[in-house]
Amino acid sequence: MRKLLQNKRLLTAILAVINIGIIFYYTICDTGCLYLKGDLAGLDLTYAGALLMLLLLLLIVLNKPILSLTLLSVGVGGEIFLVVFQIKHATYCPYCLAFGVILLAMLAINFNKRQIPLMALSLLLGLLVFLFAFSGSVTPAYAGESPPATFGSGPVRVRLYTDYFCVPCRAVEPEIEAVLTDLLQKNAIRLTLVDTPVHKETPLYARYFLYLLQENQADFAQAFQMRGALFEAASQKINTPAALEDFLAKKGLKFKPYDVMATFKTMDSYIREDKIRSTPSCVVIGLKGKEVLVGGASIIKGLKGILEPAREKKSP
Repeated sequence: MRKLLQNKRLLTAILAVINIGIIFYYTICDTGCLYLKGDLAGLDLTYAGALLMLLLLLLIVLNKPILSLTLLSVGVGGEIFLVVFQIKHATYCPYCLAFGVILLAMLAINFNKRQIPLMALSLLLGLLVFLFAFSGSVTPAYAGESPPATFGSGPVRVRLYTDYFCVPCRAVEPEIEAVLTDLLQKNAIRLTLVDTPVHKETPLYARYFLYLLQENQADFAQAFQMRGALFEAASQKINTPAALEDFLAKKGLKFKPYDVMATFKTMDSYIREDKIRSTPSCVVIGLKGKEVLVGGASIIKGLKGILEPAREKKSP
């Protein structure tokens, strides 16, 4: 019997360490589930979960089986609430679910028939704590603090995919910019600029472009000027944050750092949705449906054609 109890304690401790590992992986992995965000009375759920597991490990070391069972039951009650929350919003976090499954397994390992009333009350306590102390949010844009750079409110949606280190992108940018400016001034399009990480240095530039927008609340004309500066920096092969910040300072451009990972996720979803394989590329969604344009000449021709249906209607 003693050996069985010792095995339960050891297995529970191992599973607790695995759960801590899941939390750690979630915090360092840039593919973490950003759809689901929440806190418990102001404490981020990742910290709450880690604290739960550390307390459990302490109780195991101190050989407190009843308190361990109580803590596990409270945790399972909280996990039930989180699962219902995810089902309600049809948004699922694989890390949260894995953590919950392991937590449930630990409760099953430590199950005690004589402690069913205590387990039930503790589980209910966990539910109530989350009911009154949990604050969470779910958004379809990976919980984005801000969307990608989007301008205009016209009927035709345009997504432009470029890379600051792409030589053809740099060469055709002025002409594309001129056409886009005309379309935006005529309120013909809703433009989304998607920095596409074909080159390894591009995420750095994409980050600072968003920083620039955040600080300056730029309109599309200012945004194009900022892009022009970044294209120039890329042509000089600037590839470190310090060097890029120094370059922007010399240009008189101010920026405001913030967490851009959610926006990166949204851009990534656009890249996958539109099946972008090269830059420059452009997606036009209008009366003709969805059209993918690849290459500078094709993009310019397609963008110029956006106003053609309107011109045809005006023709006698």
